Amino acid sequence: MDNDPNWQLDAGWAWGAPTGEGSWNGDPNSGRTGRNVIGYELSGDYANSMLEPQYAAVGPIDCRGYRNIRLSFWRWLGLESPYDSAAVQVSNDGINWVDLWISGYSHISDQAWQFVEYPMPASLADDQATLYFRWAMGPTDDSVTYPGWNIDDVQITGDRIQ
Repeated sequence: MDNDPNWQLDAGWAWGAPTGEGSWNGDPNSGRTGRNVIGYELSGDYANSMLEPQYAAVGPIDCRGYRNIRLSFWRWLGLESPYDSAAVQVSNDGINWVDLWISGYSHISDQAWQFVEYPMPASLADDQATLYFRWAMGPTDDSVTYPGWNIDDVQITGDRIQ
């Protein structure tokens, strides 16, 4: 993400260079490729007592003529799960969202960049004129914080419909 992708970023989200700060294993010192990422609190930990999720969103993406749509990206994530929450979601209307991934019951404390890929439900994504994707941070409880999301090298791919 060397160039600002101009995503819609709620409070706490930013495009820029992570500082390597934060508790547990901390944030990375740079993007997976290049210097910059989309991240939540690039210079440390997310806040306690977040009542509502904050989102980093991209879209609309035109997927007409494609099927087997997949979202892939590299993450460096620190999360006090299940007390704090994170998710990756997709929508074809920007209103109704489907979870592709939600944090589970184990803490997450990445020590290196992790590749992740999520297939889209065919009924939601195949041959759609608009797809939206978003990453959620929060809500959080009132104690213990981690560094949150760092996202790099995001790709949306699919197979051309014959």
